[in-house]
Amino acid sequence: MLIIFDCDGVLVDSEKLAAQVFADALAERGLAITAQTCFSVFKGHTLANCFEILRTQFAFEVPPDFAQQLDIKTKHAFTHNLKPVAGVRELLADLVKRGVPFCVASNGGHDKIAHSLTVTGLIKYFPENRFSAEDVARGKPAPDLFVYAAEAMGVPVEFARVIEDSYTGLKAARAAGIKSFFYGASSKECDQLEAIQFDNMALLPGLL
Repeated sequence: MLIIFDCDGVLVDSEKLAAQVFADALAERGLAITAQTCFSVFKGHTLANCFEILRTQFAFEVPPDFAQQLDIKTKHAFTHNLKPVAGVRELLADLVKRGVPFCVASNGGHDKIAHSLTVTGLIKYFPENRFSAEDVARGKPAPDLFVYAAEAMGVPVEFARVIEDSYTGLKAARAAGIKSFFYGASSKECDQLEAIQFDNMALLPGLL
């Protein structure tokens, strides 16, 4: 069995922090939307998809330097405030002890993944087993990233398990034919995609 973790919201408690940074950065450019809206609308998407949503749903043309400035602001916030998800450090240590292979596969870029794992002290569990939407033609919700991660880890997709916290990620897992587990409160989307819901990392080993 191979466990494929999403990063944001599963390994690191970054989703609401990133949403606040995103909302503040947009406000500086004249678009007033709340952090909660950013959290709800952009969660799980690649940055390119977020920008497309801004254009199509908010009639906001993203300035050329916005991505770079957002990256700087996000890294600053993560460096000073990012924490690992509760219980995930103990979970990873247990998986290592039991010899269960795992990796991270995120719609975020490699630099962001490495930075998030470094500042939270989780990087030691992911020395090379890190995969990004940058590695494939299509990020989540397409299946490409999960299929690529499983192949790179040498495990057939039918023996993989995906741990996600977003509808986008669950859709990608289903498209890849991989059983998925949803970390968070139960939702209609979770039920529709037949993901197994849990809200405590200590419960995951018993569900796998």
